[in-house]
Amino acid sequence: MIGCEKKIDVEVFIATKGGENIKLGIVIVKAIPLDLCKSELKDFSKIRASNNEKYNAEMNKSIAPNQEESSKINQEIKTIEKEISGIKQNIDNQKKIGNDILLEYSKSIKSSIIELEETSAAQRAAREKIIADKQTATAKEIEAGSFGTVMDQLSEDIKKGDPTKAYESLFNNLQKSVDINESNTLEGVNFNKLQTNDISEDVFYTSYNENGSTGCDPNKVIKILGSEEWQKYPKLRNSIMESANKLKESSKRSSELIVQLKESENKLTELKREEYQAHSAIMHWRELFGKLIEENEHPLSLYKLLPKEYISSETNADGKCQLELPTYKKWVIAAQAQRLVGEKTENYFWVLELSADNIKRQNIILSNNNLLECGISPSFLND
Repeated sequence: MIGCEKKIDVEVFIATKGGENIKLGIVIVKAIPLDLCKSELKDFSKIRASNNEKYNAEMNKSIAPNQEESSKINQEIKTIEKEISGIKQNIDNQKKIGNDILLEYSKSIKSSIIELEETSAAQRAAREKIIADKQTATAKEIEAGSFGTVMDQLSEDIKKGDPTKAYESLFNNLQKSVDINESNTLEGVNFNKLQTNDISEDVFYTSYNENGSTGCDPNKVIKILGSEEWQKYPKLRNSIMESANKLKESSKRSSELIVQLKESENKLTELKREEYQAHSAIMHWRELFGKLIEENEHPLSLYKLLPKEYISSETNADGKCQLELPTYKKWVIAAQAQRLVGEKTENYFWVLELSADNIKRQNIILSNNNLLECGISPSFLND
C-alpha cells in the first residue's frame, strides 16, 4: 500500500581479529531505490572490466621495450658468467701447471747444487792428495786439483759483490725452501701469491720458508744467469735457465688470464647495472598502472557513482540508527565509514540490497561479513 512505511534498525560495526566489535558512530547510512541503482549502474561492471583491460594493455606496451632489453642483458650475463667460470678454471689449471714447473725448477736447483757439492768435495780430495803426495807441487798442479772448488768460489763471488750476489737468496734461502716432501710436492710454495705490478710480465711466484720469503721472478733469474760470472757454471746455469724460461711463460699466461678475468668481471658489473635499470623501469610502469587498476577496482569507484536520491540516517555512538522506508519499493543500503588503526586509516564500504528477511525482521547489520570488496560488484547488478 502506498504510504505504508517500516522502520528498519541499522547497526554498523567492525569485528577485530581479537574478537572485539568496534561500533562505528557518525556514519551516514543511505537507502537508495533498487531500480534507480540498477539503471544508473547497469554498465558499471563492463566499464570496470574494460578499464582494467585498457590499463593492462597500456602497461604491457610500456614495459615491452624494457622487458626485451632485460631479456637481452640476462642472456649476456649468462654468457659472461660462463666465460668467467671458464677463465677461473683456466687459472686453476695454470696454477697446477705452474706448480709442476716450480717443482721442476726446485729439482733442477737442488740436483745442480748436490752435483756441485759432490764435484767440489771430490776436487778438494784430489787437491789434498796432490799436496800429500808431492810436498813441492807446482802451482799448475795444485790448480789442476783445486779448480773445481765451485761452492767456495761462489761464496767468494758473493762476498766480492759479484753479479751472482743478487742470486744469494736463490742459493741460500731457496735451497732450504725447495725440499721435496713425501707427496712429491713443493714445501711451502704459494702459487696463489701473484703480485702484478707490471701485468705484462712482472709476475712473482713466491715460495716461503721459515726464515722469510724468496722471490723467484723468472725475468730476474734469466737476467742473472746471462751474466759472465754464471758462464763458469754451465750445467747449473742451463738447468736452471730451462726451468726459468718455462716459469716465465707460465707467469705470462697467468697474467693474461688475470687481466682477462678482471675485464670480464668489470663487464659483468656493468651488465648488472644495466639489468637493474631495465628492471627498475619495468617496476615503475607496473606500479603506475597497478595503482590505476587498484583505483578502478576499489569500492569507492562504485560508491561515488551511486544515485544522489536517497533516504539517510546517521549512526549514534553505539553505531546504531533507524531508517523509515516505504514498503512498496525495494531498497539498496549503502554506507561508508573509516577508522584509524595505529597510523593507518581503514576504509569500509557497504552496498547491498535490503532483503525480504531484513524487512521482515526490521533490521540490518553492516559488518565485516557484508563489506563491498575490491573488484567485486554488488550481487543485484548481476541479476
